This record gives sequence, structure tokens and C-alpha cells, in this order.
Amino acid sequence: MSHYYFDKISGSYFPSVSTILQATLEEPDGIRQWKLKNKNWKTLLSDSAKIGTLVHYAILNPISDYTLDCGDLPKLSEWPSDTSQKLELSVMMLNELLKKKKMTFLQPRMIESKIINHEEKYAGKFDLCCPVICKEFELNGEKVLFDIKTSARVQNTHLLQLGGYWKGFPKDEKPNRVGIIKITPDARRNPRLEAELHIYTKAQAEMWGAQFLTLARRFHAENMKPKDGIDKVD
Repeated sequence: MSHYYFDKISGSYFPSVSTILQATLEEPDGIRQWKLKNKNWKTLLSDSAKIGTLVHYAILNPISDYTLDCGDLPKLSEWPSDTSQKLELSVMMLNELLKKKKMTFLQPRMIESKIINHEEKYAGKFDLCCPVICKEFELNGEKVLFDIKTSARVQNTHLLQLGGYWKGFPKDEKPNRVGIIKITPDARRNPRLEAELHIYTKAQAEMWGAQFLTLARRFHAENMKPKDGIDKVD
């Protein structure tokens, strides 16, 4: 389901960053081949999305100043049987990553926060943005915008998504860096069960942001419509 967020200034609903990417980018050949090999790919994707959603909340709630609104989640009986185990693994993997990298999330922390780019007419909800201390990446309290991913690898769409979020911040409030925290609690895809941290420069964020804006302008110019229905969010 594609998300559209309400913009109080214009009184309109704007497409999300992910909605624009899904509408404008072609499906990777690897995904098409995977679907051909797995006749139950819809179920597999659905289960993966459910786990990804819960992993986000399991990771972000402990570092949040308030309890995050999980929205309308499916009944417990509809979750994959190994859900609890994967959630425990995810929290453990994040804690191990922070310990290994000697990284600390400082205050203030913006978690599951909505951003709106009024000029380009799109919106989104990013995972985490906060000051960070991490000697390995020469961070001494600089603000970093993070996206959390549970996929097996960092993909180009993830970088474009980060760029879209980064471009949604006002010019004088943009984060100093952007990053991806990859947590894959699946021994088949991640045998060592180790989380990964990827930190990128402001120049890279600007590059991916410019690429995303090209897609967003095409989305509006061609009046593209999501293929999977629209979920309007205030």
C-alpha cells in the first residue's frame, strides 16, 4: 500500500518518498528472477515486510523518549512463527553494533518523524536523526540521519530514499551526515548475525537527493498513480 501524507499548508496529500521510488524505478532483474523461482513470493514478501515493521519498533522504542505508535498491526496469529526470536536477535544485534563501533546516540532524537518538502510536493517518515558520537567515522556530536534496513544488502533504492529524506529538511537544518543501519535477523541471509553500519558524507547525500528530486519531478509531471492502492496518513 502506497502512503500519502497530509500537508497542512496546502491542504493536500503528498506522496511518500517510497511511493515515488516504487512508481518511477523499474523492478530489478534479480527481483523478477526471484519471483519466478518462488511461486509464493507474495507471502514471502508479506512476511518479510511484517518482520521489518516490527524490527523497526523493537529497535527504536528503547531509544525513544516516548512509546512509538505502531499503527494497525495484524493479529498475533498472522505473524510468522519465528517473529519473537527475530525481534530479540535484532535488539541484540543493534546493541552489539553500538558496542563494537563505540557509537552513542545523543539527544535530541527525532524518531519516526515526518518531513514534508512543500516545493517538490512529497513527504516521508524517516527512522532516526540525532547527534552521534563515533570515533571511527569522526563524529563528535554531528547530526546524522539514519534509515534502518532489514534486507540482505544495501540497495540503490535505499540510498535514493535517504537522499529524498535529506532533501526534505530545511536548508539550515540538514543533517551533517546520513547513514544506514542494516540489521538482518536471518541466519540464512546473514550467517554471522552481525549488524552493519554505513555512514555517508553530506556530498553523497546531496547527490542521492538530487537524483531523487529528478524522480519526484517526473512522478508529478507524468501524474503517476501507485499500482497498489493509496493509504492516506495525517
